Order: sequence, then structure tokens, then C-alpha cells
Amino acid sequence: MAVGDITYTKLSASTNGRAIKVVATASAGTLVHTTGGTESFVTMDAYNSGTVEQVVVVQWGGTTSPDDHYVFRLPPGRAPVLLFDRKFIAGSLLIRVYSTTANVVIVGGYVEEVQTS
Repeated sequence: MAVGDITYTKLSASTNGRAIKVVATASAGTLVHTTGGTESFVTMDAYNSGTVEQVVVVQWGGTTSPDDHYVFRLPPGRAPVLLFDRKFIAGSLLIRVYSTTANVVIVGGYVEEVQTS
């Protein structure tokens, strides 16, 4: 691969591109993606299969609040909600997610990895 080439891949915690079930209800959240040292752009959505609104916290690169926390409210039973569209992350950092209730939110998405060397 040449510098600047882009590779599309699944979130690292996904099995064959399937959604990731959010089990955690507090920090540290369920692991969704590890960057692996590349410069990456992450697109991620979430779906609430429950019957009540869920508060979802995405821990982007760390677990410090509020520095690394993005908070979303997901309505029940609607279409997946786009959380991030090509948001940058690099340096072997982790993306984790937790929600109000375990096992009702699923997270999906993909990663664009940029070759830097």
C-alpha cells in the first residue's frame, strides 16, 4: 500500500460486520473499536431495541468525563441513529460505549484507515 491509500474495514469488535451489543451500563463501556495505530475515520450508528429512551455514552479515545464522552439520547424502536460520520481517531486509542440499560442498544459502523507510512 502507498501513503495516502484508504482501506475500509469493520469496527474491530464486530464479528463479520455484525452490530455490537452494548452490555456495559457504566464506564468503562463495551469495547467497539481499537485503532491499531493507524489514522482512522470512524462512521458509527446505534439502534435502541428497547421500549424506553436510552442514554448512550460513547467514550472516544479514553474514559475521562467530559473530555472523552459524547452523550446521545436514542428513542426506542426507530431506525438506527447516526452518531459519527467519519470522525477522526488515531494512536492506538479505544472507542467504548455504555448505555442506560444493558443488552438493548446495538452499535454498527465502519472504519476508513489511512496509510501514513
